[in-house]
Amino acid sequence: MFKYHTKNHKMIDHFTLMVKDMEKSLEFYQNALGLDIVSQSGNDYNMGVSDKVLFTLTTRDDVVPKVKTTGLYHFALLLPSRNELGNLLHHFLKTEQRITGGSDHHVSEALYLNDPDMNGIEIYADFPDSKWEFYDNEVKMVTEPMDYENLIKSRTSDEPFKMPKETIIGHLHFHVNNLLGANNFFIDVLGFDQMLNQRSAIFLSNGNYHHHVGINIWNGINAINRPDNMAGLVDYHLNVPTKELDEFIGNLRDNKLEIHYDDKGKYFFDINKVKVYF
Repeated sequence: MFKYHTKNHKMIDHFTLMVKDMEKSLEFYQNALGLDIVSQSGNDYNMGVSDKVLFTLTTRDDVVPKVKTTGLYHFALLLPSRNELGNLLHHFLKTEQRITGGSDHHVSEALYLNDPDMNGIEIYADFPDSKWEFYDNEVKMVTEPMDYENLIKSRTSDEPFKMPKETIIGHLHFHVNNLLGANNFFIDVLGFDQMLNQRSAIFLSNGNYHHHVGINIWNGINAINRPDNMAGLVDYHLNVPTKELDEFIGNLRDNKLEIHYDDKGKYFFDINKVKVYF
């Protein structure tokens, strides 16, 4: 199912999270999710599997706890199989890891939890795309109770969970304070396609995936943008296919989005004033 997450797709393939207590966060991500510290530079810890980086944890001396702002609702790690999701569920039960829920979305099955800073996490496995249903050019996604018993029977291991090396970033889901404005931004400016509109949440993708991006107004239409020293999403990297790059940059400029540069590369600010590298 990783055919929807290639260098030929517009998708988010890295992000950075601000955390308050790095030691506590590293313990959580290694022990609860089976991730590795791939590398470290100063206060930046690159988390992933073996030598593959998925995301970066960073901190500073003045970090304050999260409140209801725009920014990250959750990040989602896509596992290579349902069996691995069963392995993770078994691990959660064995270690008494608290989760916030599990759902059958008809396109995927997902487990949800929070990290120590209340950053939302989804870990999921896709059903074969031959089972996805489309109506009036929209993908059918629902939120139904997960069959936990059936899922755990699919496990292939009773050992402590180790994140599979094939795991990728499946999508990011954002809180926004203007759903129409955000939808227009991701479609008209960044070039995504709308896959499903659920009134308070919209799902978008590139290449007919069920979603590479989610947006919602569940923190309220008056939600402020995240302050720089608050735990949460600092930045993310948007993969833009090489053949589309010139058009993409032209579209940013046509929409009056200034392109900046720093030691991590070129970036602009999204609708939530979060840095987007590309």
